[in-house]
Amino acid sequence: MATAMVAIASPATAALTTWFGQDLVVGNPPASAANSVAARDAFIAALSSHATENFDAIPAFATNPVLNFGTFGTAITNNSQVLNYNQFDAHAFSGSNYLWSDQSITITFANAISSFGLFGSDLNEVNVFGLQLVDTLGNITTLAVPHSFPVDSGANMFFGFANPGVSYISITLFNAPGGQDGFGFDDLIIGTSAVPEPQSWALMIGGFGIVGAALRRRRTGVFAR
Repeated sequence: MATAMVAIASPATAALTTWFGQDLVVGNPPASAANSVAARDAFIAALSSHATENFDAIPAFATNPVLNFGTFGTAITNNSQVLNYNQFDAHAFSGSNYLWSDQSITITFANAISSFGLFGSDLNEVNVFGLQLVDTLGNITTLAVPHSFPVDSGANMFFGFANPGVSYISITLFNAPGGQDGFGFDDLIIGTSAVPEPQSWALMIGGFGIVGAALRRRRTGVFAR
């Protein structure tokens, strides 16, 4: 049974803000996503406008799809495929389609963005997952996603960030080296951030406990790579 908690992280560089929630439910999907959805809703509430790519307009089995975010523009992907069935417990969160890969995926945006969020599933065996952000000046920032998925689970998570002071041109979703595990993503969200505070808030829901919160407070959660 997941333990729900909310923790506030210490100030980080610039105005980077993060949201995170996970649901550690072992078993075949669809598993619970209550904490993940709560984190998604908090992320969206911090945006003045947003758009979502849920992959349902993209044919199943399409490889390296072009993503469509409406007025926010498009993005291209690599090392990825759109699936419409559960693949080793990876699964869709809305509709029937989702993005799957067993390698790192780089998303390159036609228009620079300052906020990004997504649902993830089946991040289990790796325990090494994060986002590498490249901004318009070529600076690289790496965000570690603090999930604690059990092995062979239908567990779910949501992770999002907003940084109104920086524009990013690409995001890499990185897995452990060598494609050691497959993972699924759905409902990718980009938007215009309305978060003004120079702090990093982490909404960490489920499965951490006091030790995880203490470790999070001692780290910024953002480090250069």
